[in-house]
Amino acid sequence: MVNITVQKTPNPQVLKFIFSDKLTESIAEFDSVDSARNISSLSAQLLGFPWVKKVFIGENFISITKEDWVEWEPVKDPLLHLLKQTSKRDILNIQKTSPINKSNNSQTDAEVVRQIQDILDREIQPAVQMDGGFIQFDHYKDGKVYLKMQGACSGCPSAEWTLKQGIEDRLKRDLPQILEVISIN
Repeated sequence: MVNITVQKTPNPQVLKFIFSDKLTESIAEFDSVDSARNISSLSAQLLGFPWVKKVFIGENFISITKEDWVEWEPVKDPLLHLLKQTSKRDILNIQKTSPINKSNNSQTDAEVVRQIQDILDREIQPAVQMDGGFIQFDHYKDGKVYLKMQGACSGCPSAEWTLKQGIEDRLKRDLPQILEVISIN
């Protein structure tokens, strides 16, 4: 049986279930049984519970967002039981995801995008993943960086602070051409 640790996140609606083994090379987020059905049978099962609102799968963790009307205590153990009974092949059936790059093709922008992605991957992502979240780079245009907040970051009370005081300040330190970081959630 797999060893799973349950951790609270800064988002009170999300619990992070940390697995002792690596789950996948990819990340994925699902908010309906239909969106998960052919990609993650585990996520489809979890979303079948009326109290599960969203499932985010990271490299070695699964963040589960609950509905507002339920408390964690009565639902945590059934979720943990299901997770412990699941095989890796049921968790995620997709190839490694690659960053989205919608910026124009100028060499200057391409270099800025490379630097943004490097800072996100090297510095920001590890910290965010510790809290059960993920920051997905969407695109860069006209000095603005567009990011999608996923997992525990999505809907988190401190997400705006993380975005502006954490990510935006950090990116501006090395890349003065960045004017703003915007969440596209």
